[in-house]
Amino acid sequence: MIALSGWNMTKRKRFVDDEPQRPWILRFLGGVLVAVPFCAVALALISLFVLAPGAPPPDPADAAPAGPVFINGIEVAATPANIAPIPIASQETIGPLSLAGPAMVVNAAAFEADALVPLIAVVLDDSAADPLLHAVLFAIEVPVTVGVIVGNPGDRETAMAARAAGFEVVAELPLMGPGLGDDQALEYGMSEVAAAARTDALMRRLPMAVAVSRPMAAGAPPNGTVLRGIDGALAPHGFGYLDHGIAVEDTSTAAAAGLAMPVGASRYAIMPGASAAEVIAVLNLAASDAALRGAAVVFASPSEQVLLAMQLWTGTGDASAVQLAPLSAVIRRQSGG
Repeated sequence: MIALSGWNMTKRKRFVDDEPQRPWILRFLGGVLVAVPFCAVALALISLFVLAPGAPPPDPADAAPAGPVFINGIEVAATPANIAPIPIASQETIGPLSLAGPAMVVNAAAFEADALVPLIAVVLDDSAADPLLHAVLFAIEVPVTVGVIVGNPGDRETAMAARAAGFEVVAELPLMGPGLGDDQALEYGMSEVAAAARTDALMRRLPMAVAVSRPMAAGAPPNGTVLRGIDGALAPHGFGYLDHGIAVEDTSTAAAAGLAMPVGASRYAIMPGASAAEVIAVLNLAASDAALRGAAVVFASPSEQVLLAMQLWTGTGDASAVQLAPLSAVIRRQSGG
């Protein structure tokens, strides 16, 4: 623009003075030579007094290394809990499923009981779902068994923290409808070979468990082919199997499958949102059953209220006739081992 203005002024001067002028291209170039330094000075002034100075490039030495996330001292997954299970193919390589001995021996919590005293095991379902509960859970003095859904966020962290705190772990094998497992879960009706391969891949995440079960959310137990696949993968390693929602004498599916794993059963459940009175009522029913049969198992949805009610119950008269025990002791009692 400045160059063109210079050229126009030169043009007007020609008409006024009527003097011969230089060719227009030379006049234009002369205007450019005047405009370029002017624009450079203007841009320098704008950048100096108007525009904010750019941030210096970050120093790689100042970058904080990525680390694990801890909540109440428990390492948890960086992703929120209760999201879709982590695909097995994307998990870190845990290595082959290998134990120093039978799982119900090497992974069992220290426990002694009189053979004549009835036993009750309380399994806390999906204990990895709420990491904020761990501070309470791992501080209680009741020998509960910590259930962990294999493949869900925080599964290994919760299981290792439970074992470090002296609790047993039961691996809850995810169970979904036909075609919905997406290489992450067992499926109703899948073949024995496929169920064995899927079980082996899942259990590499939780080899510290004493037994396997299904989550409370799974509506029905696996059928015969799936059970035989689970048994084929885990019986050689000495794991137990726990079903729930059934009485001890009603283990026909497991019996029909001819499982080599010792089998336990649970017919009692403490549902989410249960009050302290409801928790104590269920435990009293289980105590009565254990007095008749020698042992009982209660599945419970964990919460701080449930945990506190359990501790309160241990000081009542109904609790004095039975002994709370880890799951492995109850499965051995129920299976005649």
